Amino acid sequence: MDKSARLKAYAKINLSLDITGVLENGYHSIESVFQSISLYDTVSVSLNNTGIINVEADNSEIPSGMGNIAYKAAAAFFEYIKRTESGADIKISKKIPSKAGMGGGSADAAAVLKALNHLYSDSISEDELCSIGEKTGADVPFCIKGGTVFAEGTGNILKPLTLTADGYFLCVAKGKDGVSTVEAYHKFDEMQKNIIHPDTAIILEKIKDNDFKSALKYLGNVFEQTTNLDDVDFIKKTMLENNAETALMTGSGSAVFGIFDDIINAEKCMHILENNNMFADVCKFINTGCEFI
Repeated sequence: MDKSARLKAYAKINLSLDITGVLENGYHSIESVFQSISLYDTVSVSLNNTGIINVEADNSEIPSGMGNIAYKAAAAFFEYIKRTESGADIKISKKIPSKAGMGGGSADAAAVLKALNHLYSDSISEDELCSIGEKTGADVPFCIKGGTVFAEGTGNILKPLTLTADGYFLCVAKGKDGVSTVEAYHKFDEMQKNIIHPDTAIILEKIKDNDFKSALKYLGNVFEQTTNLDDVDFIKKTMLENNAETALMTGSGSAVFGIFDDIINAEKCMHILENNNMFADVCKFINTGCEFI
């Protein structure tokens, strides 16, 4: 049995995000198109015999130990397979920005679950992994599966889609300020009577018809209407001025992605944003959530 594993934990964006109501448990229901992109954290997992789970990240903004969702994922895995005496050393090298709406923590948790399952000889199915993951974070099941999906419920009901986006590139960027997801939902509740909702049905129809270019016109995110950050406005404006087909905030913010049909324009936009002291990267659409290295 292997004693260690390394994975790329890929970020996600929301090509569209709508809030459709409130469930009986008090959580909001959503309709969203989730998409994996090639920006990733590197997650290393090694088994130990101490019965202790250790988590270290190379970014001081990311909590270590029990405060990290990766810790919760490992603890949930060991509980599920009834090996609570087991331990693991988890090291996370961060590239995905935090408080960005890009699922960085969820991606790390998904990678930990896949790594541990591999180290225990793939003892449980992917569906079981997703069930464990859902208890640690709403986006974890998607980050386990990856690709393009239509998400409903709290983001836990996933229906795979086939996205034909050959020839398109992404520039993703984030300013200095993040957004609290809890605060974003509270703001939505205050404003919901005045919210303009994206037409999710048309987006899905265009994607299923392999007409991504037409789908771009309909992409939307209700959280853009609850967010008042100058950086978000500046990033979107910069992307559109540099020939992005569209530019949209992802998740509850505050990262923004632009979709380009030319990598030269995407890279030009990235350099402009970097020169304004912002995180920026050029990415591709991908079809996996985690990948062993």
